[in-house]
Amino acid sequence: MRNMHRHLAMTMLAVVAVAAAGAMAAETPPVANPTLWLSGSTGILNGDGNDAIDGEGVRTWVDQSTGGWDVGANWAGRRPMYTTGVTPTGAAGIYFDTFTNGGDNKEDTIGRSGVSITMNSLFIVFTPAAPLTPAMSPKQNLLSGRQDWNEAVILGGFSGGFTDEVITVQSRDSTRIGNNKTYAAYEDADASISGTHYLSLIFNDGGGGFNGYIEIYLDGTLVTNHIASQVDDNGFVLVDENLILGSSNWGNSFYNGYIHEIIAYDTVLDTTDRAAVETYLNDKFVVPEPATITLLSLGGLMAIRRRRRC
Repeated sequence: MRNMHRHLAMTMLAVVAVAAAGAMAAETPPVANPTLWLSGSTGILNGDGNDAIDGEGVRTWVDQSTGGWDVGANWAGRRPMYTTGVTPTGAAGIYFDTFTNGGDNKEDTIGRSGVSITMNSLFIVFTPAAPLTPAMSPKQNLLSGRQDWNEAVILGGFSGGFTDEVITVQSRDSTRIGNNKTYAAYEDADASISGTHYLSLIFNDGGGGFNGYIEIYLDGTLVTNHIASQVDDNGFVLVDENLILGSSNWGNSFYNGYIHEIIAYDTVLDTTDRAAVETYLNDKFVVPEPATITLLSLGGLMAIRRRRRC
């Protein structure tokens, strides 16, 4: 019996080692050279420049790509909060609230000015504080860019001429039809989305001309079902402009919920590469690793055997 317990203990240690090695390998996105990578597991710093712990305000979210586009919140009263154990895998998140004090907006945002970056493929992992529905009002900006024209990822109802919007993506390109912005949306009158999800946005110029389009994927499934106008879409193109998480450029449409990770590329990822990034995000935030499940099972087995021995 002792030998069996010893064997089980050694097996558990081996599983732990495998799980740890797998977790380390999975920490790097499978597609190389992102232009922006705000990781959910490293580079989240408090006001003293140390790793944030549960309940602390986030002063800086360090870009893990070579771009160095760290985002931050200088004013302590508007720092989102680092929170552990948010997702089904137990991963942490950065929480954005919508608190208002005496008419003085103190809603949480984080961002930076002077950003020059192109995002043709954009991935965001998020957990809304309340179910995401088309009736959600006011709308909430998950991510925004630009000072002159607002490029944004918007949750809930939007005033872009759609009905039943759940997710709206707004882009602006120098080549466009008339004075229209590029809108693409996922519309579903009956949608109610809660829990942790990964959003994939692909901005494709369609070969040039006015053939550009935006693809919206939710958890790996294409959900785009409304395009207001098509342009020569080159993605989210920021040239010495703002990048903001948690609100619009104008300090409204505040997001309420968690953001876990953001990855962007300046290329249009093909189906294989897009799916690889989605699998990485799914394994990290949504579905526990098989090794972790096995470890829990072995732990339960050990406990049962100890009780039987007693």
